[in-house]
Amino acid sequence: MTTAAAAVVVVTWLATAQFTDFKMRCSTDGAGAERLQAELTSFIEKQAAPHLRAPGSLEITVVDVDMAGEFEPWRGPQFCDTRVMRESYAPRIRLRFRLMDGAGHVVKSGERELADALYLMKSRTVAQSDPLRYEKQLLRDWIRSEPGARSR
Repeated sequence: MTTAAAAVVVVTWLATAQFTDFKMRCSTDGAGAERLQAELTSFIEKQAAPHLRAPGSLEITVVDVDMAGEFEPWRGPQFCDTRVMRESYAPRIRLRFRLMDGAGHVVKSGERELADALYLMKSRTVAQSDPLRYEKQLLRDWIRSEPGARSR
């Protein structure tokens, strides 16, 4: 008995230390970036796989992240863990991707800059306590809308 091969999602990251804003505190925290990277990688894999035609694959390289909100350290040390959310601090993610069929032929590829200037006004389906909720919503919207992916 043979089983159909599943779609594969592979996520790679460029140097996160060079990203515009990829941290949970106003001070630099490399370990924090690793946790963010692992969480977003898992999220992308779980979200994208059901939208792909098996046995195809999707390779995503995350080029840059500018997380929603900004730290405003001038407010004082007690705000070092607080991201201030404003319309002007919209989340942005830049990525490259290659969508391939089961034979390994590139069906679609490109680079996208995901951004949502209205991120504060939209209803979110990700838990409000999730510090990556805005970035996850950007990724979810792109995965659902990128032509070439299977609709669910």
